[in-house]
Amino acid sequence: QIIVASNHIESLEVIKKMFNIKIINLNIVKDKELLISLIKSTNLVISLVPVEYQYIIALYCLENSKHFVSTKYI
Repeated sequence: QIIVASNHIESLEVIKKMFNIKIINLNIVKDKELLISLIKSTNLVISLVPVEYQYIIALYCLENSKHFVSTKYI
């Protein structure tokens, strides 16, 4: 199963109509517990967030022994 989390609801709805995925409304800063829960439930995290938030996701992935892929240099 593919889960797409974002704080852009409109974009999530468009993507959901195009693909068979689960969408979750998520604010990386405000929804820490949800973010950690999602990371724990996955095998791989692909992060496309702005560079200033990459370290947060990378840290939670490291703490939970999860694979992490980013398009940014951190």
